[in-house]
Amino acid sequence: MNAICCRDLRIFSPQAELLRTVDAVTDIVSVACNGDVVYVAHQVGGGAFDSHVSVASFSLDFDLLGDWQVDTPPGPATVGLRTYQLASTQQALCMSGPDKVRIFQTAGGDLLGTALDDCLPCGVASHDNMFYVACLADHSVKGLNANGEVLHSFQGEFHFPFEVAILGNSLFLTEARESMLHEWKDEWDDYIHAQSVRPGQRLQRIKRDERGTIGRRIVVLDLPSGDQRQVIRLKNVHSSFSRVDDTSPDVFADAEMKSGDGDNVGGICALSANQLGLYDSGQWVMLQVK
Repeated sequence: MNAICCRDLRIFSPQAELLRTVDAVTDIVSVACNGDVVYVAHQVGGGAFDSHVSVASFSLDFDLLGDWQVDTPPGPATVGLRTYQLASTQQALCMSGPDKVRIFQTAGGDLLGTALDDCLPCGVASHDNMFYVACLADHSVKGLNANGEVLHSFQGEFHFPFEVAILGNSLFLTEARESMLHEWKDEWDDYIHAQSVRPGQRLQRIKRDERGTIGRRIVVLDLPSGDQRQVIRLKNVHSSFSRVDDTSPDVFADAEMKSGDGDNVGGICALSANQLGLYDSGQWVMLQVK
């Protein structure tokens, strides 16, 4: 999950009760857990333009197991929407960043490979020794093996995929509405064009009636096929999250969340075997998946 430079870690029960606060590391960017090891990406350094990112590993009791520096561009660890996010398997740890994806060996932190240096990678999740990365540049989710080789590329009726979470054989993704609002500049009749399109890349045109839903829904893909299974629409995201799509009976919100300044679903993460979490501006909603 994306922590956006938190000062401490807070551990909650499934009922959202605060169990523990951990200050073993500060300036936290993202967190991942696999088995009995917790991985924390954190910013280290003095000024805004000479800092770097390190990854610390902890036991479940938060005894430090290791810490290694990552070769990242100098500067703040949070670059717009694209921060350094983590996902882990038993053998490998994947970090997505604003420049590319890095994959490390969990034992020692040796770099196994890099990928997606032209896709603006964002959220990442793991499943069956694969990593699935949300790519803003081409509106896709890409499946990588531990060496960074792209084995799958999924596209559907979604745009600017932001964060991803996996439960069972389903991949849930949210979209970055801010990317649409901030990076798109020209409007032609029924379409708008992406400002950040790279040379030679086909412009993806978005119909006018689709714009209002971008960032205000959860898209569910099937794994490993990538087929789009359902779209869960959320109303009034700028003031609350609530399920209103009666055609999507498999997922429901058991609470509402008042969001802050944003007007889109912020992030999503797997909380347990059948529970997802939505978060934005420090607020949470739990989704029960049947």
